[in-house]
Amino acid sequence: MVRGRPQTSRFALPEKLKIEVKTRGSPDCVPAQLGDTVFLHFVASMASQDKFFSTYMTGNPLTFEVGAGKDKVMPALNEAVESDMCEGDERDLFIPPNQGYGYQIFGDVKEDSGLVYEIKLEKIERKSQWKLSTCIFGAKIQIHNYMRSVLASLAHRLF
Repeated sequence: MVRGRPQTSRFALPEKLKIEVKTRGSPDCVPAQLGDTVFLHFVASMASQDKFFSTYMTGNPLTFEVGAGKDKVMPALNEAVESDMCEGDERDLFIPPNQGYGYQIFGDVKEDSGLVYEIKLEKIERKSQWKLSTCIFGAKIQIHNYMRSVLASLAHRLF
C-alpha cells in the first residue's frame, strides 16, 4: 500500500478533500492569490493506484486563473492552490468521488472512483504583473500617438 492510499477502488476517506503537503517552496514566497495565473503539473491516479494521466507526459502544465478555475478545472485543484500554495510547492490530494468526476465513468476513470493527484505548482503569474505590463504598454501607445500628433502639428505650421 502506498502512503495513505486505500487498497480498493472505493475511496475509504470521508466525503471531503484531503490535502497533504509534500514539499514547500521558498519560505519567503508569496502564495498564489485570487486572479493570479498558475502553471500546475500533476500526476492523476485512481485510489486503486492506477495512473490515468500526467501533465509531465505531455510536457504542458495545466494553466488556470486562481478563483476562476472553479469552473474550468476540478474544484479540488483550485482549492489546493488557494490553500497558500507557492511556486515549487508539492501536494498530494485525496479526492472523494463527489469532488472528482462524481459517480460516473470518465475515460479510464471507473465509476465511483476516489482520485489521488500529486501536484506541483511550477509558476505563478501575478495578476498585478499583467496589469502593470498592460498599463505600461498602453502608456507607450498613448505617448506615441501624442508625439505623432505634436509632430504633425509642427510640420503643418512649418510648411
